[in-house]
Amino acid sequence: NLVRQTQQQTQQGGTQARSQPKNATIPSSKRFKTCLDAQFGKGVVRNVGGTNNGDAFTQTLNINGTNYTIKTSGTQSAADLGYQFESDNRLSHTGTRQSGYTSGISQLGNVVNNAIASEVFDGVRSGTYNSVGMYALSYHELGNGIALVIFNSKSQAERDKLPSPFNATKNLTAQRDGDAGVVFERCLFGGIVNLRTGTVGNTRNF
Repeated sequence: NLVRQTQQQTQQGGTQARSQPKNATIPSSKRFKTCLDAQFGKGVVRNVGGTNNGDAFTQTLNINGTNYTIKTSGTQSAADLGYQFESDNRLSHTGTRQSGYTSGISQLGNVVNNAIASEVFDGVRSGTYNSVGMYALSYHELGNGIALVIFNSKSQAERDKLPSPFNATKNLTAQRDGDAGVVFERCLFGGIVNLRTGTVGNTRNF
């Protein structure tokens, strides 16, 4: 009957509304601190300050009482980053493309150099990619950079217990999700941010 049909349409409409993808927003400083504490331990990592000059994100963080600078730049192509990923992991070179990458040898003293593919920065400028998606990717690599610093500060015995430097996180879901960057991005944004649409989900869509 008409009443039942209307109820069904209302329920369907409600379901459709709930399933609409959420637009990602840049996390607040409060959210940033909450996720740092949740993932790496309360007070272990403190934000000192950061800058963005258009082609690089630079973040200074105090990690266990020492200041570190984590820089994420866009000077390498996705193919170059993929080649580095394959080499670092002793994989055959098959033309892998990486939207971003933090190598296990990225840290030099108190500086960690991460990378986002140059195509991402170019895509934001051309309108192909969403700027919030680029920011989410930079936070993702920042999370990996922090984990790398913490990993390198551990004893050899402690390192041997971790499958990779990027599992050096208090949040054990990093063991399941692959690396600290994934967990950190999910905490900050509620999921993986789609580069093309700027919506939250499970796909980068690079």
